[in-house]
Amino acid sequence: MDLKNLIKKPIHTEIVILHSAISQLREMHNFCIMKEPKNNVMFCESIPRKYYFILLVDFLSQFDENLNKRATLLDLLSEIKTKCCLGTKTSYKKLGSAVRRFQKWLLHEDNFKKIWLPDIDQEVKLSINRVDLIRVSANMNKHSFLKLSRVRKRIKDIFHRNNIKATEGDVILCMENLHEWFHGDFLAYYSTVIAQHLIDIQWGIYEYLLPLYKKSHKPYYHEKLKMQSYKFEPPKKYGIERKDEPFFTLYWDLMNKVREKPIFKRFKAPWYFKKALKR
Repeated sequence: MDLKNLIKKPIHTEIVILHSAISQLREMHNFCIMKEPKNNVMFCESIPRKYYFILLVDFLSQFDENLNKRATLLDLLSEIKTKCCLGTKTSYKKLGSAVRRFQKWLLHEDNFKKIWLPDIDQEVKLSINRVDLIRVSANMNKHSFLKLSRVRKRIKDIFHRNNIKATEGDVILCMENLHEWFHGDFLAYYSTVIAQHLIDIQWGIYEYLLPLYKKSHKPYYHEKLKMQSYKFEPPKKYGIERKDEPFFTLYWDLMNKVREKPIFKRFKAPWYFKKALKR
């Protein structure tokens, strides 16, 4: 059954969006991927670094068209402000600000004056927005050469916008050169600012949901197990009942995720990581 047929209320949509976002952000920000960011981001190894950007490109790709065609998870987080089903407009403020800052950062166009592509023997000027930078690089991390036809098309479009003359063969030849620049240089530099934005969003979700968590969390003594336990009882006004599957289970799991604060504290990237990269 399609998700569209299961969703009956706006609150169902919000549960799915926040559950997906908080799950993905927790997967990205943990001690298996990176050391706790302070002044800069240090990934544990090269493979976790690639994995981080693969998860990021999913975060920035079309979510489920049954929710909103062509919307990314970041877009859907922005749209929560129209209803705020699980929180209030006041508790949403920090999340909304964090989402807007990251959206603005992603749309910035970087201008690189000297990009040397040895495999086609060309030095090119390249203007590219940061979301395309991430998409090209992360998809090359994610897929084998035979599954990169969309990436090749994106590179060809980027070349066309920059008046770079390149044949289909040239695009294939220079893909590795571009990946070295994008992943090995540009995203290595930008990873600290990216992590700051995403951790701000992660904390924003936590703080948006915290008031509801406090209302829902009910400690009790489990007579059968002879131990202290807890359950989550959504306030009646939300209309989330046990029969309301799968959303009741997703709600319970969402509250359990709020039960634990984000692992990494908020941090401020130094000014020199916030400057546009020059090459």
